[in-house]
Amino acid sequence: MPLIREMLFVDDVALAVHSEEAFQQLIDRFVYACNECGLTISLNKTNVMVKDVSNVPCISIADHTVEMVNDFTYLGSIISNNLSLDAELNTRIEKAARALACLTKRAWSNNMLTINTNIRIYQACVLSILLYCSETWALYMHQEHRLNAFYLRSLRKILSIMWQGRVPNKHVLAKANLPSMFTILSQRRRHWLGHVIRIQGGRILKDILYGELSASSRPTDRPHLRFKDVCKRNLKS
Repeated sequence: MPLIREMLFVDDVALAVHSEEAFQQLIDRFVYACNECGLTISLNKTNVMVKDVSNVPCISIADHTVEMVNDFTYLGSIISNNLSLDAELNTRIEKAARALACLTKRAWSNNMLTINTNIRIYQACVLSILLYCSETWALYMHQEHRLNAFYLRSLRKILSIMWQGRVPNKHVLAKANLPSMFTILSQRRRHWLGHVIRIQGGRILKDILYGELSASSRPTDRPHLRFKDVCKRNLKS
């Protein structure tokens, strides 16, 4: 299996290396290739993120020193150097809550719209924001419960179900005719996993899914949760 150094998507690129020297060499080659093709690198949007290093590397492009960050947004998703999805979930929930509030007058409080119509609006305008890129998330159970809490809270608002009524969550889902958040996340992961498995070999998606670390090994105490671990958990449940 080839060693993956770069991940290209349209006009975005992510470079991955194991040392400062290799990183600077790769950056220099990338800058040279861009110049040969007449492309311009946006220095303000170029960042360096490191993990588990003792000395902070100094990477430069010409006379510009690339800014060091702990997290950055790539293709609409927040990537953190501690591999945590908390920052991404905070952003997803915040944006979904904003969309939910904006539709209160036009949709949720509109007596001319049926419950079925409101649920379809919710799926298209709120749930799609909340679960953007969730197919690739490696979520711990407490993170899935966070998403589930917002999911049920928003459905209760749309269906005008007050907490004083003590209506169980399963009745809320039945009235909305929607599956649970845990089922939605599992289905989205399996659909994307099936898509990756069916594509031809040699594609980066498939190489990463079946790939292993080129150096070192995973810690034995409590390693970070991987995407394949979450898929196995879904298949066993």
